Amino acid sequence: MVILSAQEVHTVDIDAMALRVFLKALELIGGPRKLIEYRNLTWLPSLMAAAYVVVLTEEAGKTEDEVAAFLGLTRNSVRNIRRADETHILQRLHGALTSGRSGVKDHAAGGLAKLAYREIKSGRGDIALLRRVVHQDCGGAAPPESDCGRSARRMRSVST
Repeated sequence: MVILSAQEVHTVDIDAMALRVFLKALELIGGPRKLIEYRNLTWLPSLMAAAYVVVLTEEAGKTEDEVAAFLGLTRNSVRNIRRADETHILQRLHGALTSGRSGVKDHAAGGLAKLAYREIKSGRGDIALLRRVVHQDCGGAAPPESDCGRSARRMRSVST
């Protein structure tokens, strides 16, 4: 049996990773303005739940029942999110957005969250929206020793 030291054990902050997946998914569909533009703000809770389902499944190895209990969702909702096909989700969502249909089904939010998670895991996890927020809050470039400089360094490390 192999025993791992504390340094070898990789722990994931589930909340931070779920937020990254959520924000990446939001970026993939065009940012928060697109949701307002298409009057689909009701998508946000479904997308956040899907981000948690994906992260709890992929990073924490939780079962459908464990995820459902943790998030207060039905097992069927968790199953739909986990089984969602992310292959053509952006085209399907664009069609739903432009047609004015409201609401996102679990499988659509799940597909988008899975796509965002895959992007992050494949090294394309930079979230330009967050980078712009930090840049704007700091008034452009900030000295490394300032709070903004430290925030910018944290943003770069979180994005990788």
